Amino acid sequence: MRKRFFSVLAIILLATFVFSPLAFAEVEKEPQETAGNLAKISQTVMLEPSFDHKGDLYVITSICTLRGKIEGNVFVMAQSVRMEDMEVKGSLFIAAANIYIARSKISGQGYLMCDTLEEDSVFSGDLKAAGGSGAILKGQYRGLDVMFGGEHGVVFSGSTERANIGGTKVEITEGAKVNGELMVFVPKNVSPIIPKDLAEKAQIKPFTTDDKKNPWSPVMGQFLSMIVAFLMGIFLLRFWRPWTERAITKMKTVFHWSFLSGLASFFVVLMTMIVLTAFLGFSGFVLGLSSFGVLAIFLYLGVLFSCYWLGKFIWSFGKQTNTYIVYGTGVFMFFALSFLIGMIPGIGWIAWLAKTVFSVAGCGAIIMMMFDRQPQ
Repeated sequence: MRKRFFSVLAIILLATFVFSPLAFAEVEKEPQETAGNLAKISQTVMLEPSFDHKGDLYVITSICTLRGKIEGNVFVMAQSVRMEDMEVKGSLFIAAANIYIARSKISGQGYLMCDTLEEDSVFSGDLKAAGGSGAILKGQYRGLDVMFGGEHGVVFSGSTERANIGGTKVEITEGAKVNGELMVFVPKNVSPIIPKDLAEKAQIKPFTTDDKKNPWSPVMGQFLSMIVAFLMGIFLLRFWRPWTERAITKMKTVFHWSFLSGLASFFVVLMTMIVLTAFLGFSGFVLGLSSFGVLAIFLYLGVLFSCYWLGKFIWSFGKQTNTYIVYGTGVFMFFALSFLIGMIPGIGWIAWLAKTVFSVAGCGAIIMMMFDRQPQ
């Protein structure tokens, strides 16, 4: 098993060195015309106005600056996205913290998920956006469906055929145009700002917010998490106990290898996603996201294994052998301690770090156990 692990680790390191030039920055400066499905991954991706691509573009990066022309769909996952003077013949799919789009033309739909959004472009299709902090919309759209729940809400000063606008605050400025239906969703007792020419046809839909926060809600949330984890743990112990016991043994005896295996799985899944995307396009992108979903399930199971391991450690000082009591003790202690530590100002990050480490280690224990099915 150890030789096999070192072989896999060597392959991962070799792949890292092969792709390491991409880890710094990728800038397209020369006029370039490409075709097919194109995937780009690096710390920074920057496309110059001369960039012309006939096909779909997939980008996974931290900072993304897009210019040029894409005769297909654009898929971006990044920390920050800036799109200027760009023409996209297909649709736009972006998930990022901050999105800025200006002087661009999108022939298809726009699907945006972000914290902050500033948009001033032309969409031949609908723009559907949701996020946290707020959005400023100045462009032209066929239809508009936006919802931002942060303190800044939504400010709309563009034009659209119809609009569904929702937020903690909604402001439609003078000069904004909505030719058809206009629906505005705001919290109860909050009045949206709407110019007179649109106020008559605007339909205001109030919704309630949790203004009076229940001081017990964090405790209840943690309690519900423990119930869900406990039920899931019972299911595992009942139907998957032999593998569960072996995974716990792996994590206990070689915790560092379990953690490194779980960490390496992120790299493997990411590389798989890039390769699938490059060869299969959108279907590969979907398969890649599915693999991330499977990894997320493993991480959740890793937390459960950590709880079971903690329970066995606590009861090792006694004679308790009932697996359900052991698991219940582990779940309670793990979540209760992480909750209490998380409430301490300044060091709450320790609880988050502990959950992450144990989750990754549990994920790695499952992977190591699946490669070595023989009982110890």
